[in-house]
Amino acid sequence: MKMLDHQKNILRNLHHNHNLFIKEIKKSIQWLSEQELKDLEQWVSKELVQVYDHEVQRLFRMAV
Repeated sequence: MKMLDHQKNILRNLHHNHNLFIKEIKKSIQWLSEQELKDLEQWVSKELVQVYDHEVQRLFRMAV
């Protein structure tokens, strides 16, 4: 399993806990390539729109 797919699975399971979700986004930023991060941000914004807030957007923007 690719790291990107792994992170998607984890985020899908953590979306109900915002603090853990944010921690996992931060881990993703450390592990994933720039393109994978862009893909992950697009996925989060579509699949987990309920947690795609300003804080999540800021984390992704800071990473690129």
